[in-house]
Amino acid sequence: ALAALHKFVRNQGDAWLYTLNYLVRFLDEIMVLPADQLAMRKGVHDVYLMQMRQLGERTAQLHKALCPAKAERSFAPEPLSAADIRAYIKDVSADARLVFRALAAHSRMLAGLAKDHAAKLLANRKALMAKIGNNVPAEIDACKTRYHGDYHLGQIVVAQNDFYILDFEGEPRRSLAARRQKHTPVKDVAGMLRSLDYAGWA
Repeated sequence: ALAALHKFVRNQGDAWLYTLNYLVRFLDEIMVLPADQLAMRKGVHDVYLMQMRQLGERTAQLHKALCPAKAERSFAPEPLSAADIRAYIKDVSADARLVFRALAAHSRMLAGLAKDHAAKLLANRKALMAKIGNNVPAEIDACKTRYHGDYHLGQIVVAQNDFYILDFEGEPRRSLAARRQKHTPVKDVAGMLRSLDYAGWA
C-alpha cells in the first residue's frame, strides 16, 4: 500500500487529551471537596470506565477485522512458533538495554524520588535483564496476526462516547518490514494499558 484514505470523523480530540482533561477535572474536584463528602461519593468513575469498556470492544473488533476468517496469506492468522517467542524475547531484551542506557545517561538530571528510583533500577540492571523471558514456555498455543503496532490513547479519537482508531502505519522507529510482521494482538492491549498508566502519572 502506498497510501490510505480515511473518512473525516468530527471528534472531540484524541483519547490522550480526553483522559488527561478527565483526570484534571477529577483532581480539581477532590481538592475542593471536604473529606466526608468524598467518602460518600459512589461510582465516581463509572462513566469513564463505561467508555473504557467501549474502547475495549473497539479494540477487540479491530483485531477481529485484521484477521478475517477467509483472508489472503498476508492477513491470515498463523501459529505462534518457538522461533517467534525467541525473537520476541530478543526484541524485549534489546529494548530494555536501550532504556537502561538512556536512564544511565540522563539519571544525573533527575532529582528526588525519580533519582532514587533510577538509581535502584540501575543497581538491579543485571537481575532485571535476567528476568526477561524467564518462565516463558518454549512453545505457546496461540496465533499471531496483523495488529495496530503503535496502539495508545493518542491514536484514538473520541466522538460522541465512541472511539475511532487512527494511524495504522505502526511504530515510526521500526522498519517497514518489521511493521508488516505479524505479532500477538496482546501487544496492542499492553500498549494501551501502558498509555493509561502514563496518563495517570502525567
